[in-house]
Amino acid sequence: MQLTLSGKKYQLKDSIIQESRVISTEIQDYLNNNYAQINPLEYEINGSFSATAFSEVLDEDLPKSKNQIGRELFIIDVIRLAEKFFRSTKSKNIGVKIEVIHTNMCRLFHADNVCQRLLCTYVGPGTEWLDHDNVKREGIGKGKNENIVKDFSRVNHAKPFETILLKGLKYGRGHLPVVHRSPEVEKDGLMRVLLKIDECDAV
Repeated sequence: MQLTLSGKKYQLKDSIIQESRVISTEIQDYLNNNYAQINPLEYEINGSFSATAFSEVLDEDLPKSKNQIGRELFIIDVIRLAEKFFRSTKSKNIGVKIEVIHTNMCRLFHADNVCQRLLCTYVGPGTEWLDHDNVKREGIGKGKNENIVKDFSRVNHAKPFETILLKGLKYGRGHLPVVHRSPEVEKDGLMRVLLKIDECDAV
C-alpha cells in the first residue's frame, strides 16, 4: 500500500512506515569527516518539544567542522525528525540517540521492547527488516537467524537517509512488532551513522 502526504511517497507494510528521502551529500560529507569525534549522543525529551532548545544542545555537542553547511543541515534534519516523531506519540516522551557503529551489533533478527522506534542511517548500510509473513516467530530469541527467517531473499533493506518507523512489542493496538536487525558491517570494515528515536513510557 502506498500513499502520498505533502508530496512525499510513503510505503506502508504491516507495522512499518518507510519514507524515502533525498540523500544530502553535504550531511554525508560532514559525518564522514567528523564521525570519529561523535561519541554516542543521547537525549530525553519529556512533555514538550522545543526546537530551539534542542538545536542549542546539538550545536554544543556535535563536532565543529569546516563544512558548516553540512553540520547545520544535519542538526536541522535531526530536529525535524525528532519533532515529527514527538508529535505522533501518545506519551510525549522520547529518547533520541546519535551513534557511530563499527560492529555487528544486533546481528540477530529481533523485535524491540519499545512502543515505536524511528531509525535513519545517514552513512553506511541501513537497517534490515522482515515482512510479517516472512517471520518464524517461534524462532525469535533462539540464537540463529535461520530459525527466524523463512526466505532470506525477501529481507528488506533501508537505504541511506530513508526513515523507517517500527512498531515495537509495547505498541499493541492489534499490530505485530516488526522483526529487524542491524546489517553486518564489521567484516567489511564499514561504518554506520545512525539516528534512533524511541517513544518512551509515560513518566
